[in-house]
Amino acid sequence: IQTKGTVVIPVFIEDGEDLEETIEESDFKPAWDVLKALRAHDEVLADTLDQYRTNMAKSASQSSQKISDKIIFDLPANVDAEFSSALRTVLVEASTASWGFWFGLLEAFKDREGHCKVPGGFKADDYSLGSWVGTQRKQRDSLSRERIEKLDSLGFTWNQLKEQWEQKFSELEKFRELEGHCRVPKNYNTADAVRLGHWVSTQRVQQESLSPERIKRLDSLDFIWNQLADQWEQGFSELQKFRERVGHCRVPTNYKTDDGVRLGVWLNTQRKQLDSLSPERIERLDSLGFIWNQLADQWEHGFSKLLQFKETEGHCKVNAVFEVDGYRLGNWVVTQRTNQDSLSVERFQRLDDLGFVWDPLTELWDEGFNKLLQFKETEGHCAVPRRLELDGYGLGNWVFKQRASKHNLPTERLQRLDDLGFVWDLKEDKT
Repeated sequence: IQTKGTVVIPVFIEDGEDLEETIEESDFKPAWDVLKALRAHDEVLADTLDQYRTNMAKSASQSSQKISDKIIFDLPANVDAEFSSALRTVLVEASTASWGFWFGLLEAFKDREGHCKVPGGFKADDYSLGSWVGTQRKQRDSLSRERIEKLDSLGFTWNQLKEQWEQKFSELEKFRELEGHCRVPKNYNTADAVRLGHWVSTQRVQQESLSPERIKRLDSLDFIWNQLADQWEQGFSELQKFRERVGHCRVPTNYKTDDGVRLGVWLNTQRKQLDSLSPERIERLDSLGFIWNQLADQWEHGFSKLLQFKETEGHCKVNAVFEVDGYRLGNWVVTQRTNQDSLSVERFQRLDDLGFVWDPLTELWDEGFNKLLQFKETEGHCAVPRRLELDGYGLGNWVFKQRASKHNLPTERLQRLDDLGFVWDLKEDKT
């Protein structure tokens, strides 16, 4: 019985010729026919040839390796290894399907990248691997079970959109574990450049077309479907915390929470949108003592501080730079004087009843005049020594200032001093 066959094919090679092209142009049909016949009757050889084709895509050195013990090349001694390699390449390509080669490219990609998610336009050594992968997905129903199993063994992604959804959902789970919520900023990207913020927004837009299973999984993470409603609840929650901490709802306009919530801006938005707010939201804000008219509240707050000052000091003579508990009461008092003409009758009357000092300069002058009157009643004259103090008040200094500013004093003040017997020139008085 013959166990070995020989096929002799003459090939003429000129220097500089392309070896594979020369081989292909030679009469190799008998060799192809023999090899295909052997393959058809020998499953082991068929698998060996297919694997060899696959490995050719993964390693350029594969074509220099022996194909099988069943295939022996008996070449003249003067034929170099390059010709032998080219011969193997042509022989294997002619007797195997190209699918194995592409599968080899995919295996190499998986070994390198750790997955089979080949981008659509990706090329491997000028081979459009991304396009081939897309074709496998489209032709899955017509692929052989063997090829499907080989692709599955690599973790091949048949449904790319489903795979992408699962990947984003996994990133959302990680975000929630880290932050404690699903409030993903719109432009947020993960460290791996996954556009999680964009994906989250897409789920909201596509809520009606999402499967019940996906909606249920998102709900299990407390997913926020209505972002505007959630933002309102978040703002209200922060206002509650602020009120519990400081006892009121007077939030500065530029105030931000530790979590970056711009609470001051949120409050101003509620005031502007008062007419469009639901009765339920208005009632909830009112329950916290929310301040709808901020200007009116600021005035009442300042008045309460002035009332507190008077109860402590016995008067309303507040220094312009005076502060109490961090509140600039002196500045508020100055503002009331400046805006005196535009104050409502009710506010003006409330300040007046409190003994508010509308003209502090006149108040100071009257204080000095009253001290001088007290001095005269005791001493019988107005010749006040320069350094005299009366009950801690520098009366001597005040008298000196009146003499120095005599020509600038209003007629009414000059008359009041003259009627009291004021001494304008101490030398004349001594004489």
